[in-house]
Formats: sequence, structure tokens, C-alpha cells
Amino acid sequence: MAEKTDHSDSSYIDTGKLRLTGVIVLGVLALILAGLYGAYIWLAGANLAPPPAGRLTTHQIDLQPHLQTHPQSDLETLRRHKQAVLESYGWVDRDKGIAHIPITRAMALMAERKQGETGQ
Repeated sequence: MAEKTDHSDSSYIDTGKLRLTGVIVLGVLALILAGLYGAYIWLAGANLAPPPAGRLTTHQIDLQPHLQTHPQSDLETLRRHKQAVLESYGWVDRDKGIAHIPITRAMALMAERKQGETGQ
């Protein structure tokens, strides 16, 4: 008869299960690495060589800074334009019938509407 081993000792380690767990972990890791490599190849595309020097392509980015020559006057112009929009009537989208009105008129209309709701 085969002799039974006592596994009640806390120092016993089932090496079969330990090996199986290690193989599963290594397999999952190999799959992850293969997927990452495949994604890298797919994203990198076939043309990994840089474009020839002196030829401008659509994928190149202009890295030169585009600084304003007159930032103060640009800011003043922007503020004047915004103020003119706030103080005038005009179309936002003529096809949809959306217009803007002066801010003071809009505030007066909102105040009238609010007074009508409260009944004052």
C-alpha cells in the first residue's frame, strides 16, 4: 500500500500548484509583452525613417515660437471687439434665428421677467 503523507504541517508547500501558478503568471506576462510590442509596431507604422533633410512634409511641426509683436495693442483690440459685441445687436446664427442683444437690454429683460414671476 502507498504511504499517505500528512499535509497538516504548516511548512508543507505543494510544488505542483506553485509551478502551475508560476507558468500561468509567466504566460500572462508573455501575452502582455507581445500585445505591447504589437501595438508599438502598429502605431509606429511602416515608415520609421525620418523624412529627407530639406523636404517639408505635412507631418512636421513648426517649432519656432510665434510671439506677438504688439501684445498690448492686440489685447486692447480684443477688448474693444468684445465690448462692441456686448453693446450691440447682431446675429449669432442667422440660419437658426439666433441673435444677440446688448447686455444692458438683456439684464433689463431678465429683471422684468423675474418681477413677473414673483408678482411684484
